[in-house]
Amino acid sequence: MTRGSFNNPNTTIHSTRRLQLVHTDVCTMKPTSIAGFGYFITFTDDFSRKSWVYPLRTKDASFGTFLQWLREVEIETGENLGALKPDGGGEYINGQFKSFLVEKGIKLEPSPAYTPQLNGVAERLNRTLNMRVRAMTTWAHLPLSFWAEAVKTACYIRNLSPSRLLDGQVPESKWSNQIPSVESLRVFGCLVFLRIRKRQPKLQPKAFPCVFMGYEQQGRLYRVWDKSGRKFHVAAPQDLKFLEDIPGGDPFPANLPTGAELFPAANDDESGESD
Repeated sequence: MTRGSFNNPNTTIHSTRRLQLVHTDVCTMKPTSIAGFGYFITFTDDFSRKSWVYPLRTKDASFGTFLQWLREVEIETGENLGALKPDGGGEYINGQFKSFLVEKGIKLEPSPAYTPQLNGVAERLNRTLNMRVRAMTTWAHLPLSFWAEAVKTACYIRNLSPSRLLDGQVPESKWSNQIPSVESLRVFGCLVFLRIRKRQPKLQPKAFPCVFMGYEQQGRLYRVWDKSGRKFHVAAPQDLKFLEDIPGGDPFPANLPTGAELFPAANDDESGESD
């Protein structure tokens, strides 16, 4: 027996205000990310089509992450969530989650299990993000264990990109009613040098190479990966020099520029030192 056809929910907006209806889904990812994440959860506002993505270490973290997201968006907008449309997964139907929604008067509109077509907005977002993650990590010569950083960046860029469903409007613009800036955008996974703020002796490096990993605080700060130290750093734009045409993953190209070449102002403090 074959299934009948489904109407495509991606071609219609059913809401007249923000948070009237939110689509959501949990996606399993392989391999586990470098920070220990194995899943991500998404929320998409039906009215603006703005999306949020949060990496999760376990599916059990879905409810706590939902509460965090809900608190942030309701404070930001002054609106209350009207309905939540998840997939048929048990992480949304458990007693704790369901009791909270009933208490807050939030309608639960789950899609039946194994029918992702009926939750097409969330399912399509999953596919889009996964395709972009593969493309981004491939270009950067990065292993897929960096998918968590890539998926957050892909979602951030999607919110700043014109949408055909919105007649060319940007999801972030429809959500916030402001024109967002794109001046902070950089190529994910590119080589970037991080300036060492602490004063260094003359012959010591003034900066070290890292890999660009995404955005913090709506693009006001950047997140980079220090391969040699195997840790993340968050830095201001003035402390970074991007080489956007060079993939930051292994192997680093030969003849890299020096920190002194990239940050000549950093040498000013040494002008008074004697040889």
